[in-house]
Amino acid sequence: MTFLPALGPSSWPRILLTLLLALAAALSCAWALLLGLCFGAWLRRLHAGHLAHLTPAFVRTAPGGIAEMAITVKVLQLGMPVVRAFQVCRLVAVLVLAEPVYCWRYRQT
Repeated sequence: MTFLPALGPSSWPRILLTLLLALAAALSCAWALLLGLCFGAWLRRLHAGHLAHLTPAFVRTAPGGIAEMAITVKVLQLGMPVVRAFQVCRLVAVLVLAEPVYCWRYRQT
């Protein structure tokens, strides 16, 4: 650790602040992961026998293209026409609503 004395005493507060910020970021990420894990475990316990019918609902509204959803539907053996219809509706909604929402949000006053 011969490079540390070369930094000088004025660099130590900045180094310590950087280390503390990195530690805070790591702890907040770990906390978020733990919270998500606990929430998922709670949902699994709450809906123990009822998760099978929730899979098609998730696939219908999941982000991704139609090709990715088609592969997922084939692997999970779900109803392809319904999933494709939801994906097309989502795509049309994004294409139709993106510009008006952007203009409304960033309106010049």
